[in-house]
Amino acid sequence: MPVLLLEFSNSVAAALDRHARVWLGIVIAGCMGVVTWEASIRRWWFDECFTAWVSRIPAGPDLLQALAADGNPPLLYLLVKLPRAVFGEGELAMRLPSLAAYAVAGIAAFAFVRKRCSTVAALFSVAMLLGSYMSFYAAETRASALLLCFLAMALLSWQGAVS
Repeated sequence: MPVLLLEFSNSVAAALDRHARVWLGIVIAGCMGVVTWEASIRRWWFDECFTAWVSRIPAGPDLLQALAADGNPPLLYLLVKLPRAVFGEGELAMRLPSLAAYAVAGIAAFAFVRKRCSTVAALFSVAMLLGSYMSFYAAETRASALLLCFLAMALLSWQGAVS
């Protein structure tokens, strides 16, 4: 019996290795579906209202003056301008940059873990990251998901530089 279980687990691992991108897409789509649904039903809170208000200000000195009242970098407000211009000021539309950054963080985490471990471990790490409580912050119009995205990309860059 243990030999059959070992052969089965090896065949599953081999199948995951052959179709790693497909499985990564499935894991990210599943996790992002839940987070997007959460973002679509949640109402704005004060900080998100502030982000919506500041994102209306044209880029330039007025935007920099408005940023003095908030601790977030200007990139968040510049990124929110695009979906706001395309889809309007809906709650989900304004949260799209955070959702996209969260998905990119998952892809970067997969690439980071897969260089040192198996595809199974990399998929598990993506599921743990995207299924964590961080999803609460990814579903809001703030810089938390961007920070996670840039952290994951920095780790991936560091890994590439030292190896």
